[in-house]
Amino acid sequence: PILQAERLTPLGLQDWGASGGTRGLDTVRDNACQLKHVPEFSTLRSPSAIEAFEIDGETYLMTASGGSDLEYGEVETAKKFKKLLVDVPGGRPEFHPNFQELTAPGGGADFSKITTAVRNFGGTSMRLSIGSTAVDYSNPQEPVWKRAVGSGSRSVSIYRASDLSLVWDSGSLLEQEGCKAFPWAHNGEQDDDYALMYGVAYSHASAGGKKDIAEKNTLSPPALDGDACHDRGDGKPGPCPLGKTVDERSWKDGPGIQQGLAVGVACGRMVAVAVTSANSLAFGFDVTDPTQPAFLFVHHLSPASKDKSPGVAFKEQTLGDIGVESVSILDKHQSPSGAAAVMFAGAHSGSLSLYELLLTNGSRCALPAPPPPTSPPTETPPPPPAP
Repeated sequence: PILQAERLTPLGLQDWGASGGTRGLDTVRDNACQLKHVPEFSTLRSPSAIEAFEIDGETYLMTASGGSDLEYGEVETAKKFKKLLVDVPGGRPEFHPNFQELTAPGGGADFSKITTAVRNFGGTSMRLSIGSTAVDYSNPQEPVWKRAVGSGSRSVSIYRASDLSLVWDSGSLLEQEGCKAFPWAHNGEQDDDYALMYGVAYSHASAGGKKDIAEKNTLSPPALDGDACHDRGDGKPGPCPLGKTVDERSWKDGPGIQQGLAVGVACGRMVAVAVTSANSLAFGFDVTDPTQPAFLFVHHLSPASKDKSPGVAFKEQTLGDIGVESVSILDKHQSPSGAAAVMFAGAHSGSLSLYELLLTNGSRCALPAPPPPTSPPTETPPPPPAP
């Protein structure tokens, strides 16, 4: 059948100011968890994953909005702040020479929002949008920079499918709870760039990918372009373990919630599990009431990554799952263990793992135990023959 789209619905912006309904976000590389409100800064809700589920006859959509920047051919929709705006000591900020066609609001006279943006992100690599949400292109010769807009809400959200109205958003929860439980993984990263030189991942990488892997394996100094650690987990220099990359993604997408999202029935409840692809954190929610989901757990899928780079942990067979892009929730009838479970597939680790979901009392949501086998009836031996 031929299907026809009925409408396009923008999902709006996440306001990170004090009135935005969150506890803030971490945009500072200081090797610490510091969530702060950022005035006059918003991010686009740009889902990388979407799941549908039904409660009491009403269909809902759950999304994961990490914050990947979009590219159209050679055109990028976001730029590093320091390559967009320049702070001028003793004077007002200026647009980078690459964007001299941009003007400030009010006919080029109102620099208030630009000054606030420089105060928030000046000199950093925080990526800001140059799309139409941030820039008014009504006059292509003199586009007007309206406000600072980033990509991704760093959250999971639930919408009513009938009108795509937002009924719940996790706000700062992923960064907050993830850091509380695993501070060594806060906004860190372990991806294919952290592979060992001349290994399988390196041999299959593109020329650009090999260059990125080489940088993660090279110390600086002596090299100019090197981003390695002195101990990759086995006493040798090489790619940094996850525990040495805290805040690495705070200027990008924070916890990096991307494709890893699943919603399904388990233990008689509607359960959702979302996974951050960069630092391998799995978050569980009870979404039986879509307007007030309950946070259930956060679990790290690669504890070995705290002190070991992926290649080292893989050789020791302790890696677990990293780069999770697929999640499945299995009820007790589907699970190979006979108990409700969740399955993770790690794209970078090349792994598949099954975790059972337990009730708050620690018991399994399992099929009834089979009855014990019955013993065959005992035959009474015939009486001995009479003498």
